[in-house]
Amino acid sequence: MLTNRPAPASNNYLEAYEEKVIGIPEIPGIDTTYNFEGYMIYQVAGPGVSTSEFDDPTKAKLVYWVDVRNGVKALYNWIAIENPTAVLDPNSPEFIYYPEVKIEALDNGVSHTFSFTEDQFASGDRRLINHRKYYYTALAYGTNNWGQFDPLTQVGQKVTFLVGRNNIGPNGDGFPYTVIPRPIVNLKLNANYGDGPIITRIDGVGAGGNFLDISDEMRAAMLDT
Repeated sequence: MLTNRPAPASNNYLEAYEEKVIGIPEIPGIDTTYNFEGYMIYQVAGPGVSTSEFDDPTKAKLVYWVDVRNGVKALYNWIAIENPTAVLDPNSPEFIYYPEVKIEALDNGVSHTFSFTEDQFASGDRRLINHRKYYYTALAYGTNNWGQFDPLTQVGQKVTFLVGRNNIGPNGDGFPYTVIPRPIVNLKLNANYGDGPIITRIDGVGAGGNFLDISDEMRAAMLDT
């Protein structure tokens, strides 16, 4: 279950992260801040794997990613490389830019609980084994695209994807949580993962900050009114 502690422990409490973009031009009406966009949940190979190693598939594997339902899907950061023709043509730009895909989100909304049943590092049978240690952590990320980047004029937002600096872990440092699956032998569970009570509101406003999934029947009735 993903949660963010109040400030100063987290700058994303209630997923309200907002941070001013450095170096944007003074143009009225443009978006000047990065805002929370989603989470990426990883299984990592061991307790010492840090977020700086998440690009190594032998150490970290992305198992879930969720994002705000707002029409934002693929996020790119523009990477500068030296222009090989600049030596021959002094009028050529010193650098050329190419887009690097950082996340291709589903735009399905943010979830906060997840069920893990497979070991992404196992070969063959991937089912989790009781009493064995597994390691997970999550990265929060934000986005800003104040202006679509033009690689010719080099005007626009080069960094639309900004990964969190103080990510989810036991100490808020991005190092993983240890998870040990165990069979429940002393209790009888009358519910499965994802089950919840059916709630009918007869009065009042809002849901006290709790997420409620509206039934298909109620959604249809609301659209018909």
